[in-house]
Amino acid sequence: MAWISLHALLDTASVNRLVAYGPDLDRATLAQRSLALAGALQARGVRRVGLWFDDAAQLAVALLACWRIGATAVLAPDNRAATRLALARLDAGLDLWLTDDEGAVALAMAGAPAAAVPAAGAVSEADRGLAVHAIGPLMAGAAPLSGGPLDLDVGAVVLCTSGSSGQPKQISKRWRQLAAEIEALEALWHWSETPACVLGSVSAQHMYGLPFRLLWPLCSGRVVARRQLVYPEALQHASLPHADFVWIASPALLKRLGTSLDHAALRAGLRQIVSSGGPLPVDVSDMLARDLACRPCEIYGSSETGAVAWRQGDTAWQPLPGAEVGARDHAETAETGGKGGATDTAAVGTTGNVAAHSGGTASPAALWIRSPWLQAGETFQSNDAVRLTAHGFVLLGRMDRIVKIEEKRIALPAVEQALATHPCVHEARVDLVTGEARLSALIALTPQGVHTLRNGGRAALAQALRTHIAPTQEALAVPRHWRFVRELPWNAQGKLPRGDFEAALQRPRWPQEIEADRAESGAGVNKPGPSQDQAAPASAAMHAAPATDGSIQLRNYALDVPLDLRQFDGHFAATPVVPGVAQIDWAMNLARRDLSAELRFHGADALKFQRLMRPGDRVALALRWEPARGRLYFEFRAGDQACSSGRILTQARHDAA
Repeated sequence: MAWISLHALLDTASVNRLVAYGPDLDRATLAQRSLALAGALQARGVRRVGLWFDDAAQLAVALLACWRIGATAVLAPDNRAATRLALARLDAGLDLWLTDDEGAVALAMAGAPAAAVPAAGAVSEADRGLAVHAIGPLMAGAAPLSGGPLDLDVGAVVLCTSGSSGQPKQISKRWRQLAAEIEALEALWHWSETPACVLGSVSAQHMYGLPFRLLWPLCSGRVVARRQLVYPEALQHASLPHADFVWIASPALLKRLGTSLDHAALRAGLRQIVSSGGPLPVDVSDMLARDLACRPCEIYGSSETGAVAWRQGDTAWQPLPGAEVGARDHAETAETGGKGGATDTAAVGTTGNVAAHSGGTASPAALWIRSPWLQAGETFQSNDAVRLTAHGFVLLGRMDRIVKIEEKRIALPAVEQALATHPCVHEARVDLVTGEARLSALIALTPQGVHTLRNGGRAALAQALRTHIAPTQEALAVPRHWRFVRELPWNAQGKLPRGDFEAALQRPRWPQEIEADRAESGAGVNKPGPSQDQAAPASAAMHAAPATDGSIQLRNYALDVPLDLRQFDGHFAATPVVPGVAQIDWAMNLARRDLSAELRFHGADALKFQRLMRPGDRVALALRWEPARGRLYFEFRAGDQACSSGRILTQARHDAA
């Protein structure tokens, strides 16, 4: 396939070919739509546009239209009204907002005012000044602009990132920088030489997804899957129709692949797995190499730098073609504010040669980066501690993840790495919580860790971990507070912002609900929060004779019992079980949410507790409400075994006779 330079995507002389599917879109139609949208934007005098799209092909249309008129495209992290308002209130502001949000699209096509858009696409009262548009209605009837090569030095893309602090940050990229980055990727992996479909679990709105899921495929001739595929089952389902495909994924998704996929079917067509956003555990990389015959290519970089280096497995990071990396004394870096000018200890170019410099020290060395896709002449100073090798570098942890406790400097990555050597720990995240003087630890357990927790209790497990790291860590580095989970709550970009970390430390009182499609597939990753009518089976015992007025209501749920439920305290220290009163409370809480907020508890009878409910159990809950009789029946089951059942009186007993 011929490579089409990024600036030539709207050139009518460029070859026509399929660029996206679901539905299909070819390059010529992409150009037509982009030029029509460009005409509509230019007619409105637009210079700065907010964009949020789930559909990567529509995002491409919007981006190229903005570029054609020299406008700045601001890629938002989400489509919430609060986000739109925050971006519109910045000094640069926004002229309008483009989105494929279904609610916004439907109302825009109906001619509804932006302030009337409801639900997820809502525009609040404070948002009235920012017009929200779908692409189709906006460009309808617009006079398209002419095609041709685009100017790499006009227009820009602004990316929004929260990083680890959770504070929003905007990073501006010129089109010349984006073009240089994807050309470096092509020089290394030659996508244009072999056809494939590019599917991704990450959003194209971010610095990883934008080049890998959208810009590079458009130029190399690979077909883009329009939608973000956040679950392993969805990724497999979308992959199998294609003879050749690649995955653009996050470590969070790759760690969740498990054993439920059709490895043989995927192995036949899987050509490459790309992972970025955080470190991929070596055991996950090994598992994918074994089961799918495809070891992931990990990408090191950031929103500021773009892609910088790559590796496969537990090897050193190698710079991309054109990138140069080196290490600088951390103390000097701090003195210069991370802007360069300190003495280099070493540098690695694209040839892999290491040039040692005088002035090297034993102090921690911080990675610096130069590349054609940074600003001209810029040296980016990172906070990553590294050790240089003959052909690249080894990451040693973040220098900005050092905290001071009672005048002692504690390196958080070192504590996490020490914890991860325990057989019960899959991965760990350690930090200071706001207002706390000692460390807290969020621990993702291995299967052995789950077994240990179920059969020894959380206190014993926490003590075992304290004892394990005590010989290698300062006493103040041993966490005081512990929370045990199956997986760390990395976001889609492989980040764990502080707010999410602190929220995850709170031990839950409620089970996790499993989405219906994931309950049916038996997938093991759940997300908490409300969901309606879950696909959990109700037993025959729940279907007694119907009430005479025919108003019986049924609800079914699939639930996971958290590993670290608050109600385990006291039930029991060495063998945690869910108390019966908690099970009744869960049934009542869901009934109030989904059946009637007015339900009251007036007692319970016919209670049976037949099987213990333990940490990590997956259970089905069936509710049957008979309003006329004031009775709520509940039954919990684990597979084909009954756990508990009973009848809750929702009216005073003399009314429920």
